[in-house]
Amino acid sequence: MGGVFSFLKRYPFVLATVLVAVFAGILAVGPAAEVVPWVLGTFALLMAGRSFVGMVRELRSGSFGVDLLAITAISAAVAVGEYWAALVIVLMLTGG
Repeated sequence: MGGVFSFLKRYPFVLATVLVAVFAGILAVGPAAEVVPWVLGTFALLMAGRSFVGMVRELRSGSFGVDLLAITAISAAVAVGEYWAALVIVLMLTGG
């Protein structure tokens, strides 16, 4: 059980993403289903913004990664209404 807690402590945004997915899943089967796109889209764009800030810091220090591709994919998925796909991309991004 200690391994689970150390993983969650090390990757808090993975936990947050999973919790948002569970919350949105519960909302999706209830009377508040119309709120699900807002919850997922907002969370995905917030996480993309967080990654964007980190990406700019890395670029300034002279290194770069694939964060730009992930940020573009999240933004595009939200733009076309694929909120669950955006959440999966966020999960991959936060999980490393």
